[in-house]
Amino acid sequence: MLLLADRAFDGNELLTAITRQGTQFLVRCTSTRRPPVLALLADGSYLTRIGSLSLRVIEAEVQARTVDQHIRRRLPPPDPFRRLCGVTSRR
Repeated sequence: MLLLADRAFDGNELLTAITRQGTQFLVRCTSTRRPPVLALLADGSYLTRIGSLSLRVIEAEVQARTVDQHIRRRLPPPDPFRRLCGVTSRR
């Protein structure tokens, strides 16, 4: 199972509880959260620790305009993230 969550749901305790259920997650974190870079990966993502969790971080910038509901994205290289953004933009 994959859980998609917005930035209000990026607390350490919640992420740990989600992981305990065996669920993978993609969560948009607040802009003030700056997890340490423990290892850079070839696709531009990196490994980090948040609380007791070892995580992979994929950074992206999402900009939205509410006037015409057009969404523009500037994405890094990771293919899995590109596919997820493509799916959500077609909804």
